Amino acid sequence: MSRVVTFLEDDDGAVTVDWVVLTGGIVGLGIATLSVVSGGVEDLAGDIAALLSDISLDLFGNGAMSLASSDFTGGDAVGWVGGTVMDMGGAIGEVLVLGAGEATQFVVDVPEGAEEVIMQFDLIAGTASIAATLGATTLPSSH
Repeated sequence: MSRVVTFLEDDDGAVTVDWVVLTGGIVGLGIATLSVVSGGVEDLAGDIAALLSDISLDLFGNGAMSLASSDFTGGDAVGWVGGTVMDMGGAIGEVLVLGAGEATQFVVDVPEGAEEVIMQFDLIAGTASIAATLGATTLPSSH
């Protein structure tokens, strides 16, 4: 009988039960908060997406817009005539290389009424033989 009395008076496991109940309550509160907040976050994300889709390509705040761009990824030289796309490796990556006396062109349709056109590009000076010496590899062209 004394073992039964000792067992009933023992409260060592009560702390564990308290922590289980407390942890369960916190998890429940987190799930409830998530269900309330998620709808608002989804609405806000939709509003932001709609706003961004309506923004024009006015890159400089002065009406200027980008008409074309190319980074030659994977040998992509669509729109370019002349030159060879080569992978320079490292931070330089893929570039359009022109041989001796070789020229290239890229045609861009400028909207009617445009008052000014600016062409911006990066240029690396050198020759195809220097590029080959640096370990550049020629990529298949997709002209």
